[in-house]
Amino acid sequence: MKSQRIWQYILAILPLAIVLFMLPQIGESIPAHYGFDGMVDRWGSKYELLILPILSLLLGVFSDLILWAKRDPENEKVNENETQTTWVRTTILILLSLFLALTIVSIYLAKNQIEQVINLNFAALPNVYTIIGAFLIVVGAIMPFVPRNQYIGARTSWALQNDQNWKKAQKFGGISVLIGGAVIVAISIFFEPGLTTTLSLIVAVTLGVVNILYSWSQAKEAADLAKEQSSERVEAAALADDEAEAEEEAGVKQATEAENEDANEGDPSHE
Repeated sequence: MKSQRIWQYILAILPLAIVLFMLPQIGESIPAHYGFDGMVDRWGSKYELLILPILSLLLGVFSDLILWAKRDPENEKVNENETQTTWVRTTILILLSLFLALTIVSIYLAKNQIEQVINLNFAALPNVYTIIGAFLIVVGAIMPFVPRNQYIGARTSWALQNDQNWKKAQKFGGISVLIGGAVIVAISIFFEPGLTTTLSLIVAVTLGVVNILYSWSQAKEAADLAKEQSSERVEAAALADDEAEAEEEAGVKQATEAENEDANEGDPSHE
């Protein structure tokens, strides 16, 4: 929960920080709206770029304050159901990630004075992959905090079997997606556009395959461990039964011997 709060504030502040850093490098007039044909139909001030980051900051801060206000000040625990609170924070993190992605796209369009968003020049693709890579980095940071569900996360059939498999899959998936996003960013910077597309697709496919294999291996390992523990319990129960049976036989034997001794003591022919 603490990690989620930290990421929430990072994602809430980051868009504003990026815009403030880039504003001096952007012209006074920027494309403010695009029509259905993909062409600019309104130009506006560059300071309009601050609208989305400010909304992002307000969303991040006020939503956290609302959840924080519901805490029990004595034991520092949230009074709500923990799973519900986690879902709320996860949803907020996803929204903030989208705001960050939109902010980056808006800055790119404004800085380069893009007048048409359809049929962009192929040379612009590395910048697009930079945005995709940055978005994957954010997604990777969020994944370990996503509770088990049927909609988002590394949702393989093996990961959905139980909470333990799910947590392991999301942790591994988050780290791998974060690294994959960083690799795509690096590729978009250092390679030519055509090669960037090919290499980025290879990274994406590799991420999918690796996460599926990891999820399967973890589920198999957990199943094998459960089977081994079950066998050990069965063996222990059988051993306990054998010991109990042996003790019972020993008790019967001792009782029989005691009866025979008593019988011999009472028989005059043995005197």
